[in-house]
Amino acid sequence: MYLSYIDDSCRTDRKKQTFLAAAAVLIHDKIWEAIEPSFGRCIKELLPEELLENFQEFKACDLYNGKGVFEAIDQSKRFQAIETLLSIIRDQRLIIAYGGVDIKLLERLPTGSANPIDVAFRLVLDGIDGIVAAQQDECDRQELALVITDDRETEKATKAQLRKSYRQYRSISRPPEWKSGSCPHLLDDLFFGDSKESLGLQLADLSAYFIGKHLEGDKQSLGFYMMLHERILYSKLEPQGAQPITVIT
Repeated sequence: MYLSYIDDSCRTDRKKQTFLAAAAVLIHDKIWEAIEPSFGRCIKELLPEELLENFQEFKACDLYNGKGVFEAIDQSKRFQAIETLLSIIRDQRLIIAYGGVDIKLLERLPTGSANPIDVAFRLVLDGIDGIVAAQQDECDRQELALVITDDRETEKATKAQLRKSYRQYRSISRPPEWKSGSCPHLLDDLFFGDSKESLGLQLADLSAYFIGKHLEGDKQSLGFYMMLHERILYSKLEPQGAQPITVIT
């Protein structure tokens, strides 16, 4: 079974945001035990003892920009921590799927009132289902994905919309048709978790953050995106015609 953690790159300064990305990090349950020790080592190497009790999670925007508990940490140490965390995805060959939405382009369309987070979420569900369908083992065993997204920072209305979208994509199998919707490799319910308690959601947050910055043409964080690039097995942008902003080096 794949544990599929989803988070988005939505920022507090939404007026300045041109792209929104939702990223899923897929972790097979067979390799989960290799993930957790790397987080512990990263915390120990980054934070002095007096700050450990204030640490809650590796929040991408805070770690990258030196905010919150990371405010007093030198940039070189913070960036090294980011590299250590992203190397988990690379070295453990985790799988990334993402959907990106050009917010400004979407706003100019008749469907411009659509929630970009929901649009990106739907794209990611398609990606997860397709990836899992292709990852059958030698015994041709049916693989499934448990989808988990962040509960703590999801607005109530958005949370309800994500549940509705999930149900439309993965309906509950009932008579007389016994069909499970367009994403049959997803388990029958969407789960919400607290990123403070979930290492998978923290990896998804890091992935969405740097994918979002890449789509917006951010030059300074390009190296972090490139650490993720080879593990991205699915990506799709909406609306039709959307293109990442070119990074001028």
